[in-house]
Amino acid sequence: MKHCPKCKAVYTDNYETCEHCERVLVNDLKGVAFVGTLVSVYKGTDKNSIEFVKELLAESGISCIVKEANPARTFDKDRDCIEILVKEKDCKKAKTVLKQDEGA
Repeated sequence: MKHCPKCKAVYTDNYETCEHCERVLVNDLKGVAFVGTLVSVYKGTDKNSIEFVKELLAESGISCIVKEANPARTFDKDRDCIEILVKEKDCKKAKTVLKQDEGA
C-alpha cells in the first residue's frame, strides 16, 4: 500500500501520485503528521482483513491509518487488536462503506 504524505489517502501499489493532491506517494507514513481528530472504524486481529478494509476505504477515497496494538513486541492474534482510524469528518462515510461491504 502507498500513501499520500499530504492528505494521507491510501492507494494500491500501482499508483504513483495522489489523485487529490498530485503528490508523489510514499510507502511509509512514519514521521508524517495526521492533522485532526482520528476515529476508529474497524478493529480486528486478522492482517488480511485489515489490508482488505484499507483497500476498500482507499477505493472510496477515504484516508486511513493502521494502529498496531503494541508494535514494540510480537503480535499475538489471540490477544492483540489492530485498529483502522480515519479522520473524524470521514467517519460516517467509512462506516457506510464498511457496512455496505458486510451486506454484499
